[in-house]
Amino acid sequence: MIDYAPLYQSHLIFGLLEATTEEKIPERVLLRHTTAGALVVSSHNLSLILRKWWSHIPEMRKQDIGALQRWSERVQATLEQAQALLMIKIPRPDRSPFRIAGVQRDVVSGIIYAVAAIGEAVTSSRRQFLLPIMKGLDWRFILNRIVESVYCSHSRAERVRTRIREYLQAVHPRERGTGTQPVHYGSVYAGCTCQYSRPSLDAAVSALSNGQIPVIAISYLNLTVDVPKMICSTVTDTPYVAVSHVWVDG
Repeated sequence: MIDYAPLYQSHLIFGLLEATTEEKIPERVLLRHTTAGALVVSSHNLSLILRKWWSHIPEMRKQDIGALQRWSERVQATLEQAQALLMIKIPRPDRSPFRIAGVQRDVVSGIIYAVAAIGEAVTSSRRQFLLPIMKGLDWRFILNRIVESVYCSHSRAERVRTRIREYLQAVHPRERGTGTQPVHYGSVYAGCTCQYSRPSLDAAVSALSNGQIPVIAISYLNLTVDVPKMICSTVTDTPYVAVSHVWVDG
């Protein structure tokens, strides 16, 4: 089984590209040495491989549209088979030839990411056929499966998009430290005793009523208090930096 690991990797990378382009791809085109001397798969020449493949498509379209259709179907079948192989192996890492061969986990993740990246590039390149796409393929499941199987719940949460994570932190209770009591964020619950500052609503309404743009600023007159005082002025007498959104809480 140890000898099967490099064959499995070669099948998923070189096999995928060669079955798609229907050309032999020399190893030197995709392999590179790192500064530490390790031999790794690189995407440096992937665009060259794909562009060469694309260059054959227009000529075939002129000569035999039926052959072009069959080529497109073969590419689709190849992508589906490659994706199916990954979907089978990732949920059962104990059966992975990489794990059985003792390959380090971070190296395995790198290999899987490389396969998914190549698969995604080839999937996107199907548009070059200018034919209806038979079935969509989403390679992002690779990231989801790896995160679920490798990272703890905290690390998974940290990999969620920032805006979603911040929203969830605000509206859902979370456990802190070794305690089991959930912590509620005061800014979104009634009876909040948190100290906070907000500008005068009357000042903001007055500025808008007079055709002015209100600007919120921190008063520097008294910085010894725990909560700085926020004041509302206008653009005519306050230097400011415009931002895309302004979030007001409270």
